[in-house]
Amino acid sequence: MTGHVVKLDLHYPYPYDGRRPDKSEVSPSLHLGHLNYLDLSMNNFSGAPIPDFIGSLAKLEYLILSNAGFGGTIPHQLGNLSNLLYLDLASNLHYSSDVDNLGWLPSIRFLQHLDMSNVNLSKASNWIHVINMLPSLSVLRLFRATLPSLPSTLPHVNLQQNNLSGPLPNQIGALQSLGYLDLGLNLLDGSIPASLGKLSALYYLNLAANSLAGALTEAHFANLTSLSSLDLSYNLLTVNCKLLTTIDLGNNKLSGRIPEWIGGSLLSLRVLRPRSNMLDGNIPWQLSLLSSLQVLDLADNKLSGTLPLSFGNFIAMIMIQNGGKLALFENMASYYIENIQINTKGSELMFTSVFSLVTSLDLSDNNIFGEIPEELTNFHGLHSLNLSGNHLTERIPINIGAMGQLEPLDLSMNNLSSIIPTSIAYLNFLEHLNLPYNNLSRRIPSGNQLQILNDPSIYISNQYLCGLPLPEKYPGDEPAECPIEKKTG
Repeated sequence: MTGHVVKLDLHYPYPYDGRRPDKSEVSPSLHLGHLNYLDLSMNNFSGAPIPDFIGSLAKLEYLILSNAGFGGTIPHQLGNLSNLLYLDLASNLHYSSDVDNLGWLPSIRFLQHLDMSNVNLSKASNWIHVINMLPSLSVLRLFRATLPSLPSTLPHVNLQQNNLSGPLPNQIGALQSLGYLDLGLNLLDGSIPASLGKLSALYYLNLAANSLAGALTEAHFANLTSLSSLDLSYNLLTVNCKLLTTIDLGNNKLSGRIPEWIGGSLLSLRVLRPRSNMLDGNIPWQLSLLSSLQVLDLADNKLSGTLPLSFGNFIAMIMIQNGGKLALFENMASYYIENIQINTKGSELMFTSVFSLVTSLDLSDNNIFGEIPEELTNFHGLHSLNLSGNHLTERIPINIGAMGQLEPLDLSMNNLSSIIPTSIAYLNFLEHLNLPYNNLSRRIPSGNQLQILNDPSIYISNQYLCGLPLPEKYPGDEPAECPIEKKTG
């Protein structure tokens, strides 16, 4: 009655569940000259335009009209709201607003937060210059805003999932303080400019799902020392790093899938280590094309699917180099030396390694399921194998004893069943064996190297496993007996 209301919150209070609230209306007779906060979000104005008279609420500081079902052209009168700090005009999928010009926006000189997601800005050719005139702006959201093309020079702004087309301007290298750049899901083409390598403060870069082409070289990324997240997926890029031997991206926040192109492009690669990231999806079979690969460490990610049968084709893991380990020290100068950290024998070790001395496969702590391919037993030259912490089923490969160079073998915390193959006793170099927390059964093999590995913790939490070094004796060995195995089916 007095008109001295300062805050009016009429947002639809329930979570959006696919249903729309009843049709809403705003009366132009509303006279609230003292209002500084107005929230009409999540209502249903059924495509009606935003009322012009809102532009007369001169003291307004917060205007929230998001997902309210407004349609039509956003009125220029909003430019009269010179005290506005927060403006949210995001449209929803049912009704969409548009603008014919954004010339009114710089009048809101104190604006700090602007959201025009799903608003059609295709006619606002001056959008990037106008937004750059807002000195206090700290949050800008233009998600699916149908933006016109980027101009030839790029001011200090970020955008994502619009219809941006054309090449990335070379001037992008001038944004020396830029830390977060997301231009994914656009129509960008051409090559990635070399000037991108000047963004030494950049920690997040997403150029995924564009039409970028050309070759990626090591020089582009040599100075991006702060980069922790890089997504270049779903483009047309090639890799011009044919002499690259080591990729160590361990302990970052990399997400998405392992690129298939690695297998066909980096043919000299000997070490691939994206350990402890957030990679997901299947392990691409194309990695088996890396015939020189000696260290593959994909551990501690979110990888799923089954192990590709083609993994048995890693030539460098199949071959026993120069007839044995001792012979490799005779001509040290002929081998490439590199620092690499490898999880082996239950701990992390840093090798200042001669590559020909180290072969390691670590896929532990993922979501890999299915059986261990028999093809892996072709790895006669493999020194370290860790498949623990997955969902592997079926039996341990019968011919595992053919992997004669194995020193640590860790298959713990899976769902492996059936017997432990007797051939495991023929792994003469085996120093560390870990098989607990599976469904293994019957008698533990004996003989050869297994006589030294007599720690019961190697075999614990396998309910139907018995025999030395476990306290449960095999039937016929006095005095105890194995538990009776439950029949299935």
